[in-house]
Amino acid sequence: MTFRPPALFLLLCVSAHADTLILKNGTRVSGRWWTTDATVVSFLIRDHLEQYARSEVAEVLFGDVASSAAPVETIAEPAQIGAVYFQQDSGALELLERNVGIAHGQSWELPGTRAAFRVKPGAKMQFVVRIPDGTAADAFRLYPLETKGNARRTKAAPIPITARKVAPNVYLLTPSAALSSGEYAFSATTSNDAYCFGIDDAAR
Repeated sequence: MTFRPPALFLLLCVSAHADTLILKNGTRVSGRWWTTDATVVSFLIRDHLEQYARSEVAEVLFGDVASSAAPVETIAEPAQIGAVYFQQDSGALELLERNVGIAHGQSWELPGTRAAFRVKPGAKMQFVVRIPDGTAADAFRLYPLETKGNARRTKAAPIPITARKVAPNVYLLTPSAALSSGEYAFSATTSNDAYCFGIDDAAR
């Protein structure tokens, strides 16, 4: 992913000393540090801004001095390919409850009225998936579920999510809006596997 920064910034960078980005595989990249967030280190190389997953970065050297910035966060790699995990605040991953969906008209039906995997109200909603080769990250959907008898069914429209690459074939999935109490399931368009969780009412 690249874009061209403003010319004024480029002029300032040319007059400044170079920084060095060191990846965990030993690769050293010369350029200029731009910014760092929870998942990505942005680095200016010539006139392009390149982005590297923080899990792939070992160190940033500012000129000849090692960076004293916040340490690079590493996201654990999921053990199972195609399975969706909830990321705890500690960084630990917990596998969501897996079910197999059964087509029921225009929706999918899942057994049981309530997922065993529960997420606390107000928790940071971050999920991690390691996708198979050849599968696009946007194949994953987050569905709200409604109870019908002794089962749960997907509602008509999935909830928008963002998928950010944090390592080779590993993506961080984040709902675009806050989730209310209720039942939910992640599922890929290429599979009828559903990874379910529930959010309890704050009053409980």
